[in-house]
Amino acid sequence: FYRRRLELDAKRQSIADRKAAQEAGLEEAEERTREAQAALLACRKILSATLAVDDRIDFAALKRKDAFAAPPADPIYRDIPLAPRRENPRYQPDLSFFDKLIPALRRKKEAAAQAEFDRDTAKYQVDLARITEENQKIYHGALAQHSAWTADKAQFEKKKAAQNAAIDAKEAAYRRGEPKAVLEYCDMVLTRSSYPDLFPKEFTLDFLEETGTVIVDYTLPDYPSVPRLAEVRYNKSKDGFTEKNITESEAQRLYAELLVQTSLRTVHELFEADTASVAAAVVFNGWVRGINPATGRMEAVCLASIHTKRSTFLSLNLGNVEPRLCFDQLGGVFSGKPHQMVGVRPLVTSSADSQRSEPPPYAERLGELAAGNAMEAGVAFITAGDLRQLVGLPEEGRTSVQSSRQLVEKLNSDGYCVEPDASALGVSYKAKDELAVFKFPGLIATHPTPTYFGAATLLQLF
Repeated sequence: FYRRRLELDAKRQSIADRKAAQEAGLEEAEERTREAQAALLACRKILSATLAVDDRIDFAALKRKDAFAAPPADPIYRDIPLAPRRENPRYQPDLSFFDKLIPALRRKKEAAAQAEFDRDTAKYQVDLARITEENQKIYHGALAQHSAWTADKAQFEKKKAAQNAAIDAKEAAYRRGEPKAVLEYCDMVLTRSSYPDLFPKEFTLDFLEETGTVIVDYTLPDYPSVPRLAEVRYNKSKDGFTEKNITESEAQRLYAELLVQTSLRTVHELFEADTASVAAAVVFNGWVRGINPATGRMEAVCLASIHTKRSTFLSLNLGNVEPRLCFDQLGGVFSGKPHQMVGVRPLVTSSADSQRSEPPPYAERLGELAAGNAMEAGVAFITAGDLRQLVGLPEEGRTSVQSSRQLVEKLNSDGYCVEPDASALGVSYKAKDELAVFKFPGLIATHPTPTYFGAATLLQLF
């Protein structure tokens, strides 16, 4: 009976343990699912997340308001003892009846009382001298401590005033539109912006004083860093977890949506924070650095570019827009395949772009061809077939508009222009077609205009 009882207890405990483990597994699955959904939602809400945030920099809040430490406490001195007093009953002889009758006895007790008074007086003098000396040391120590505190407080207030004055100077310089101050202000705005962890939070800034244009070269997350996990389920029978991811097409749409929203968000934050209205326009170039699946090389590619004026952008109600339509309406250019690092030509470039990545392997050969052109300095003439081979794209038996655009986009991402431009004209190159290739000049707008299309068409005719 006792053994049977033990077996039943063990069985009950096993069932209880298994049930507790299953409950813990379900809770873990639910928690991981909540975290996965939150990560996906954060990527979908990149733009809306900033609309409730006041991006303006409050210069007054940057100033130091801290107070210096309280002054040292008052010193505590040693008490000065009271001097013995002869009239104190302690020093009066205690005379008995016989002491009063016998003078010798009286004098003896009076002498003893006097001796005690003299001893106490001598001790008092010694104690008084010692305590007076100690109090002098306490006084001088407290005086030195207070002098040091006064000097430190003066240094503290001086440093505090200098730092606050520097903040005032930065604000004044920003409001005057001085380039360095404008860049520092924009840097503060973008640095304070909170993004999900997959964002590198790296960017460079440029300011074109003559046009009041702020150029942001922003490092975007690469495609592999986009969260895929959508749900975690717990299997009771197997005591294990199964993960469900979003589909590849959903991940691609999420990545594209994330890039577009980041573009609009950055422009919004800069314009909203610009209380002095020194930025007449903002250019956002979104770059990603990673292994290009088409070349296998580590590259930096521009995937999104937008150039918009202040008045145009501030007329938008970003809380109601569809991000991609808004991006396109503003004249932005966006990669056709951002997940494959198919680049676009930035609408406006800054000097920092030329330092973003190493020159492509074919740059030297194009330079040699350009150097040999005596009529058009810096322009290399090469057939489409040879150009595809030079940049590392596979040869094709039949050419297509898509493959021609791929060639142009590849060169654009490395900072080169091609004429005629297949991506702008919607044409396909034949292998023997001669193309003009030249390095893209920085710091100018490159969004195709009607004049550009006309010039490109004329080039195609010759």
